[in-house]
Amino acid sequence: MIPLDLKDSLLNQDRVVFVLDDVTANYPWELMIDTDQPLCVRMGMIRQLETVDYEERVRDTTSTNVYVVGDPLTPSNYPELPGARKEADLVASLLKSHYTVNHSSQRLGALEVLNQLFAQPYRIIHIAGHGYYNEADTETAGAKAGVVLDDGLFLTAAEIATMDPIPELVFLNCCYLGQIGGTAYNKMAASISRELIRKGVRAVVAAGWPVRDDAALCFAQALYTELLADQPFGRALKEARQKTWALFPESNTWGAYQAYGDPDFCLNRKGNPRNTNSEEVTVAAEEVFIALDGLSLQIGTSDPSASQKALIKIEETCASDWLKQGTLQERLGQAYGEHRLFKEAIEHYRHAAESEDSSNPATLRAIEQWINLAVRLGEKDSNKAMIEEAIEKGRHLLGIAKTSERLNIMGSAHKKLAQLETDTEKVKDHLRQSAAYYRAAANPQQHEGLADPYPIINLLVVEALLGKEGLGSESLLSKCESLAQQRFHETRSVWDSVTIPDVALIRAFLHHSLPQERANLVEKYRSAFAESSATQREQDSALTQMKFVRDILNKLSYSDQKTVASTIESLDYIQKQLQQRDPIAEPSEGESKQTDKLPLSPKASTKQPAGKKRAKAKRTRRPKRREKG
Repeated sequence: MIPLDLKDSLLNQDRVVFVLDDVTANYPWELMIDTDQPLCVRMGMIRQLETVDYEERVRDTTSTNVYVVGDPLTPSNYPELPGARKEADLVASLLKSHYTVNHSSQRLGALEVLNQLFAQPYRIIHIAGHGYYNEADTETAGAKAGVVLDDGLFLTAAEIATMDPIPELVFLNCCYLGQIGGTAYNKMAASISRELIRKGVRAVVAAGWPVRDDAALCFAQALYTELLADQPFGRALKEARQKTWALFPESNTWGAYQAYGDPDFCLNRKGNPRNTNSEEVTVAAEEVFIALDGLSLQIGTSDPSASQKALIKIEETCASDWLKQGTLQERLGQAYGEHRLFKEAIEHYRHAAESEDSSNPATLRAIEQWINLAVRLGEKDSNKAMIEEAIEKGRHLLGIAKTSERLNIMGSAHKKLAQLETDTEKVKDHLRQSAAYYRAAANPQQHEGLADPYPIINLLVVEALLGKEGLGSESLLSKCESLAQQRFHETRSVWDSVTIPDVALIRAFLHHSLPQERANLVEKYRSAFAESSATQREQDSALTQMKFVRDILNKLSYSDQKTVASTIESLDYIQKQLQQRDPIAEPSEGESKQTDKLPLSPKASTKQPAGKKRAKAKRTRRPKRREKG
């Protein structure tokens, strides 16, 4: 039966997302009946978690490997499950035409199951076998809720959560008929699914009670067939339930599977980012947020023009009342900014800041990003007036409260103005203001243990360009390097990874040894890109610090023009090697290998050196996609 307070809102919809907490996740929502047909069969039904403790370390997998296990070895009091082995064989045969499948038709022991789990990254994990859940153990150390293996071992969400990168889809069927009693299957499914979603798995399917073997085969075959045809997770799930209900109406296997995640998740992320039929209608603002989240996850892995078109289409589905919400306008601003559609993003942030919907207000971050993107658009269009207007807004925001984020944005804004200015004294003035903001951002962080290397690195670069090579710079660089290594180990973020070669670059710049270190620096950047699985866009953005240094060296005048030229030549070499991604070409015997030191003492009266052709402007991205430059 459908609760009365839900009936009116559900009967007129063809898709629903249940946002559940730790208690309501245990309820069998899939069993609600609508007249003569189960609700989850008539409409698309998927679960999501209401939680604030999602894992921020998640790194998307690019693997094409799949891990399939059926009926692993268990203690003698657990019977064999031939149905689980049949399901594993079927799934492996379906997936092998699209992926590299790791599957054995033999029953594997615990050590072999776990060793193969950690042998390589996987995009999909499918396991069918015995499950165990003891509610009394869930609050105790070493509690087990998961797939039963032999030798007293279990495969739990904790093991899958330690994988890096994390798999995208996990299907756990631990509820075959014929198992021993005593397991609260619905709570086991909810418990495992919650942990996997929290750790970053994008789609989870877990059986909530015992299933019939032939019906389980039907469900698995239908689900994977739809997913391999590029259907989104929600649609594939609905199709699998409908087919299982049609063929096995006397069994409740159609409703046994709890499904958590993004309804728009697709296995094929190289195609259209939103592969849905035109007949689908967005009926709630929450669906827009879900669609935008799915689109954000595909940045760098799908065609940019297709992603931008999908973003515009998502906005077109919004009702006029939704667009009055500050929260939605802020999220749209973030999405357009991620796709580098700065003009559109700025408009949405402006609407967010001006929203009078007190029930769905925007945050101060909307104003921060309004300023940040205005600076970046001004840089892109060489519009100094736009950047100056953004700086004025930033001063008002700092009048409310000074935060490191706002100070960093202001420091970056003055860097951009310095790059656009042609008057030498104005260039130096903007550099001095930039350094002041970065210093203000870094000071409280140093007192708190140097939480972010970003303002420190920028401060050292700007002051070096002004001829202020301060004492203690090596100590600060070492701290930045150590912190970046520690953060990358925890977050696997591209930007934490790139900070490590950035520090090496700045150290070589400050020590005037770029010509000697350039080949080594190329290797450091390549290693950082490879280790963090950086996309092409992220690799291009990582070169922004080099372009800034090169631009300023060309604008200011220094006492030793020969050394300036060799420094610029080294920066050009590094950029060219990284953009081409060819093996490092060591200098030929006839190529100059200058070892001069660079005295950074700007002299306004000295003629500027002739600069080489400038590379196209690129902008740095910080962790969590907050770019300041």
